[in-house]
Amino acid sequence: MAGRTIEVSGVTRPDYDIIGTVKKRPGQIISRKDRLAYYLAGFVDGEGSFNVSLRKKPDYAIKWQVVLSFNVSQKDITVLEILRKTLNCGIIKTRKSDGLHLYEVTSIQDINQKIIPYFSHIGFISNTKIVNFKIFAEIANLVNEGNIGRWIP
Repeated sequence: MAGRTIEVSGVTRPDYDIIGTVKKRPGQIISRKDRLAYYLAGFVDGEGSFNVSLRKKPDYAIKWQVVLSFNVSQKDITVLEILRKTLNCGIIKTRKSDGLHLYEVTSIQDINQKIIPYFSHIGFISNTKIVNFKIFAEIANLVNEGNIGRWIP
């Protein structure tokens, strides 16, 4: 299995889902898949955004729609494609003006079933990302349960 490769943006690279091992502490082993998970969490810790916005919707009972999104933008598409493959959701868009790539997840189902469980399990290091993610997850849960109206005047 060590020789398996995948094509990412037209470039053949090692398959990042291959299970390998590396020593973490004496007597402790971490799989290659877990190393990738920690790398992606660190990447998102520094470069990712968990966003909540409100759109005015006169036809809604509370007159507002809560919109959640998770996104990461980069000039190099490689890590964004690995994120999309690993999380099995979202889309990658490319701005024509400057070639910037944006990985984005807006489906409340994917946010609740894939994004939040993944990053809850792995975690973040920076206090700002920890707090922002916690708020994002709480709001996503309220939206999922249909209880967001109590938060919006």
